[in-house]
Amino acid sequence: MNGRCAWIALFGCCLPIAGLATVDPGILPCPAENSVVIAHLDADVTGDGALDRIMLMGKKFDQSSRYMVELSIDATGLDGENELCARLPQDSDSGYDPQLKAMDFTGDGVPDIFVSLPTGGSGGIINYIVYSLKDRHPKMLLDTGKTVIPKFSGRLLPDYKAEVIVDGKSHTIDLKDHKDYYDQMGYYKNSKLLKPTDVWGDGYGLITPVDIDDDGIYELRAVQRVRGINNADHIADIISILKWKEDKWSVVDIEVKAASDLGDNYNGA
Repeated sequence: MNGRCAWIALFGCCLPIAGLATVDPGILPCPAENSVVIAHLDADVTGDGALDRIMLMGKKFDQSSRYMVELSIDATGLDGENELCARLPQDSDSGYDPQLKAMDFTGDGVPDIFVSLPTGGSGGIINYIVYSLKDRHPKMLLDTGKTVIPKFSGRLLPDYKAEVIVDGKSHTIDLKDHKDYYDQMGYYKNSKLLKPTDVWGDGYGLITPVDIDDDGIYELRAVQRVRGINNADHIADIISILKWKEDKWSVVDIEVKAASDLGDNYNGA
């Protein structure tokens, strides 16, 4: 049994391979050598009316690790014909316990492929990839390793407050519950700001597919964590709804919430 049949045999049979189309493989094979199936599902992602077997594939960073590297998406008709293999971008092709879903984001009636890749670390950043395989023409719809919207800026203000500016609109965050910490760290004294400091963030903590208007077309609910004086200083979240419009993602709703208002059941970044 050859290597390609070996991993397909994980599903109980060795299917013939024909018509392989490889997308953005660089100099590496697609899927990578010694890849295993991480997750799979069945959906018609090409729009030809027949179900495809979609497999998220990759290999372990080392034998004892849950960290997967060199990920790819493999889609094959259930008859084993018309295989497509798309390598994930090399800057966004690894993570812990990657997840795979299929749903329509563009409104063309064909499910797109949604992959989430937690990268670990104290920042809690997760990379997300969305691919369309409609008409067997793979198209990258989203790579959050390269694109994060909306953009924001901000700064600490006197009297234990912060300003967060998103899409030109200013939001004021009350930071009085951080008072003792900020005083101890030398940023404030008696409500006076001693160290002018910009607030910051470094990507998405969580993106969830949501169908906000129940029309069968999914949007993305994206959470960006806003940090104050250091990585552990969570001061607010920017919660946005992203919708695919005119061949790009557009922000259709924005909410800024202070960390103190998120509650004990918070499930964001």
